[in-house]
Amino acid sequence: MKFGILGAAHGHIASFAASMIKSGHEFVGIYDPVIKRTESFVKRFDVQAFNNPRDLLETGVEVIGTSAVNNTKIDFYELCEEYGVHVVADKPLVTDYTQYDRLENIIRRGKIQIGLLLTLRFSAPYVQLKKIIDQGDLGDILSIEFYNAHNLNPDIREDWHFSSVQNGGVIIDLIIHCADLFRWYTGLDEGAYYGTKTKSVLSKYDTFYDYADVYMQTNEGITAYFKTGWLMPEGALAAGYRVFVTGSKGSAVIENSVLKMCHNQQPFVEVECPPISQDPTIDFLCGLSGKERLITHEDILMATKMTLDMDGQVQIFRNI
Repeated sequence: MKFGILGAAHGHIASFAASMIKSGHEFVGIYDPVIKRTESFVKRFDVQAFNNPRDLLETGVEVIGTSAVNNTKIDFYELCEEYGVHVVADKPLVTDYTQYDRLENIIRRGKIQIGLLLTLRFSAPYVQLKKIIDQGDLGDILSIEFYNAHNLNPDIREDWHFSSVQNGGVIIDLIIHCADLFRWYTGLDEGAYYGTKTKSVLSKYDTFYDYADVYMQTNEGITAYFKTGWLMPEGALAAGYRVFVTGSKGSAVIENSVLKMCHNQQPFVEVECPPISQDPTIDFLCGLSGKERLITHEDILMATKMTLDMDGQVQIFRNI
């Protein structure tokens, strides 16, 4: 199968290319309106950089990966639909409700499949936590807390990253993984949201907010807390994910990719997590071959809508 990349504003899409090549598929080439973004891909994968997206699509590619500037991805989805080419995207899929409606229409028309690189679905501790929850080891789930701070490193980011219009903002950009996990663990995606979005740094970027926290109260009584931001110390890991699940019979926590569980008043003990052979790209390819996908169109639509709803219902604070 031939594949290519349309838009490489974020390096995450390299994992898609590497997975496709490992699975035996042919990397035809890459397009991005900013030539500099393509250079590392041309060098690493020895592929052609195209000057026009249609030229790449007319090579006969069947799958496209994209990490284009976030608010331009929807244009590539529609262009790929025109050619009957399937698309795998880095997060977020869209940045506002208008784009969401356009995405939903593409999916409903059914000419192509859309995928999203929700990598935590294929991370061993998160998969094992799903098994623990489904087995009832924690009892009834009462609440789940998600913490995912990131490094900002402003000197190495392009200006679009700091625009709420182009990037989508801290909630839409960063909470998507956790919103998806909450749906996966509980089967729930509707409720009331209360929270904040705060600006504390970089006054020259007026619409860039660096911190957010959102409390979710579901109709079923399960609560969630999502905390994210760009203010992790620059010497720390690029992304610090922590998940804490409280159940009626026990609790579980993932921190630094280690899963621990306590049960029936026993202390926390580390849980063994078998390695996972799949990744989001392989899962997407399963769908193209007629097999069932773990991450469905409904999953990516509803998790995306959760982040849009959160972003629209928080209070905004400015410290500078």
